[in-house]
Amino acid sequence: MIIKKTVKCILTVILSAVVAAGPATAPVYADNVPAAAPVYADNAPVEGLTAFESRSTVTFSDDEKQELGDSSVVYVLKGSGSTVTDGDYFTVPADKSTKNDPIVIVLDHVNRSQSGKSPDRSFITIESGNYVIVMLRGENYITAGVDSQVGSDDGMAGIHVSSGSTVKVTSETGDGSAEGFLEVRGGGSKYGGAGIGTRYNDDTGTIIIAGGTIKAYGGHSAAGIGSGRDGKATDILITGGNIYAEGGQYAAGIGAGDNAGTGEGGDLNNITITGGTIEAHGGIDTSGDDLEGGAGIGCSEGGTLHGTISIENAAVTAYGSAQAAGIGGGEGKSFADNAGIIIKSGTIKAYGGSDGAGIGGGNGGNNIRVTIDQTQGSILDIEAKGGTNAAGIGAGDGNTDYIAITLRGG
Repeated sequence: MIIKKTVKCILTVILSAVVAAGPATAPVYADNVPAAAPVYADNAPVEGLTAFESRSTVTFSDDEKQELGDSSVVYVLKGSGSTVTDGDYFTVPADKSTKNDPIVIVLDHVNRSQSGKSPDRSFITIESGNYVIVMLRGENYITAGVDSQVGSDDGMAGIHVSSGSTVKVTSETGDGSAEGFLEVRGGGSKYGGAGIGTRYNDDTGTIIIAGGTIKAYGGHSAAGIGSGRDGKATDILITGGNIYAEGGQYAAGIGAGDNAGTGEGGDLNNITITGGTIEAHGGIDTSGDDLEGGAGIGCSEGGTLHGTISIENAAVTAYGSAQAAGIGGGEGKSFADNAGIIIKSGTIKAYGGSDGAGIGGGNGGNNIRVTIDQTQGSILDIEAKGGTNAAGIGAGDGNTDYIAITLRGG
């Protein structure tokens, strides 16, 4: 196991935790580690388009408005070679597919922008109760618009994944490679939608990235991959591909959008990374005050981690913005009980914002748990750097409560 530029920071975090919190006030956790990362039966890449060769093909141009509800066919959305700017969209109606009988959509050189338009749907909307595989053929570009029925600032997602549904984005070959390209941008200049995830104020379903080259950008206050502003990010799984994700202002690159309201908006359940090359940036505070920010991978400003951020067998580079962690918490919020970060293998580079840890908590975040548990025989190389007064691994500035860092394995 190689851990660069972190040992001194780890010792500082442990000592400051004892002084600040004290044994009388620190809560007690079994083994001082977060709950185990969720186990997905679906964490291997799909077989690719050849697995569905028995299905007939239905082709639409990318400027049509259609329902995609037949799991006996393969839908091909074909671009014309030039940018199409309009408010039309494609919808997978509720309860039309399952994992064993999925809706399959091939994006074939799509170049579609809803920018400046006011549709009431994303370019692709997956309603609840579905399992949808989106395969990438060639270069594809999607830019979302806003919802005219709510207000001009309420942004849509590029690909909307409703709560209770699953989307899997992958290459056409389905082998976990970076073949096929998608650039997707969420809409909204104030109440933004995610690139891949949900529109403003909606919770996500399960998002799986299993291959392809993907660049995902969140609208204002929305994650690149995850929830829009005031929405909860449920489960995000990355198993392969080459991914770049950038959050809108205050939001995580991969994870949750900003929590500007009440309730669980901005919160995150789980992110599980088991492969691929990932670069993620939290959204920049464009006011110039550098007061609020989102993690590169994790929570937004005002969002709570309820489950696990787990990383293994991947090359990950994550940058927190303002006072957020590179991997972990946004500004001002703690982890829920038994929530935490587990890193098992791979090459990890994590850089906190101005007062955020490299891996761990943002400024003011308490109840932080990080476990470095190297898988036997694996390569683990970690470089973690915190911002001002923040640890490389551990707590951000302003922590006054419990911190647990566990090193084992290898």
